[in-house]
Amino acid sequence: MQEKMKVGVVMYPGSNGHRDMVEWFKRAGDTVETVWHTLTEMPDYDLLVLPGGFAYGDREYTSATGEYTMAAGKKASTDGVAEHIRRAVRGGTTVLGVCNGFQTLLHMGLLPGRLDQNAAYRFTCARVACFGEATGGGTETLDVANEYGRYVRPRNRDGSVDATGRVILRYTPSEYSRLNGSEGCIAGVADAQGRVFGMVPHPERTHNPVVLGWIRGIAARRYRCREPVSVRIERLMSSEHGAYGR
Repeated sequence: MQEKMKVGVVMYPGSNGHRDMVEWFKRAGDTVETVWHTLTEMPDYDLLVLPGGFAYGDREYTSATGEYTMAAGKKASTDGVAEHIRRAVRGGTTVLGVCNGFQTLLHMGLLPGRLDQNAAYRFTCARVACFGEATGGGTETLDVANEYGRYVRPRNRDGSVDATGRVILRYTPSEYSRLNGSEGCIAGVADAQGRVFGMVPHPERTHNPVVLGWIRGIAARRYRCREPVSVRIERLMSSEHGAYGR
């Protein structure tokens, strides 16, 4: 029997995925609490979740005239709860961002890369086969619903890919992956420490126990996200045991 978790689900103005997320974990027998964005003290949780939705309308207002730009997750990333989330991460809490929550974690700098507008330049909604890159393999169907879900890897100054993160989930090649346009069909990533995770698909919209097992494994950090090949090569070449240059 899997150990039950204490889960906190952060709710912002405009969130709409929090109720599904709360019920999803409750059905699994977990203790779940909704964390309002104005809280003054963050309780201890095994897993802290930033759910999907349209936090603050996905808008960033630039003046008192009502002018705004579309910036999904950016306003939430500067909300008062953001510092509590950072402290939770530093204290060892696992954090998962889903869709809009993923966008927020990217704007906070807790995950590498960014999410741009989909290659189709429109909102896309579908059920997509996804490969669990960090979970030992396996393909499961997950729901996606977004307009800004095209993952772009971070770049170094010379234009090369910055391999600071880890891929945890990929779309299988399909019509959706073409419309989405994410580099490498990436659907989810983790930070280098395996403490913060983000994914575009919505796991809470499925009753699949395998998907729930994926999320529980992430929360318990049972999975060691694969180290990028470029990082492995660089590490081997700089190792005192390496034969390069000798």
